[in-house]
Amino acid sequence: MKKSICTSGFKDWSIEQVLAWAAPLGIDGLELWIGHIERFQAEHGPLEKLKALMQQYRFHVPIISAI
Repeated sequence: MKKSICTSGFKDWSIEQVLAWAAPLGIDGLELWIGHIERFQAEHGPLEKLKALMQQYRFHVPIISAI
């Protein structure tokens, strides 16, 4: 079974902070809150950069949460 957590519980954190925090937990993926995606895109540009960052941490994205 694969395990993931949702970033919506960390709305005050940047996605970079969430990734660094989650990295040592041994989870397989991050369920991305849309607010993190929109903030990352506004600050860093194309979503290809977010994809590359997720791949660096070897996280999959099983779902995108609007809430």
